[in-house]
Amino acid sequence: MIAPVIVDVEPSKIQEPVLSALISVVLLGVLSTALATVLYFRLVKTSGPAFVFLLNYLIPVWAVLLGIVILDEHLEARHLLALCLILAGVLVSQLEYHRFRSGDEAGSEARSAV
Repeated sequence: MIAPVIVDVEPSKIQEPVLSALISVVLLGVLSTALATVLYFRLVKTSGPAFVFLLNYLIPVWAVLLGIVILDEHLEARHLLALCLILAGVLVSQLEYHRFRSGDEAGSEARSAV
């Protein structure tokens, strides 16, 4: 069972936030939240929701790469196999999407010519 933690803090011991901390919080909100949201929706608008959905499959790839760079983890053969499977899945789905789109455009041209 997880019991809630009760923190007993006296109001007289609470310090005013430092200006650098407030600036950091504002920049964190603006850069990582607002800017990322704007970029995300522009990507959805230009590339389509299917492509943005496929980007979620690349999260493990970035996690492994950042683990290698930042945490000094070791790359194993199974990581490379997983990377190949992920990238192959993204490639196949993109090829199918473009094949479907090109067939859809050809069908619409044929319909407009009739």
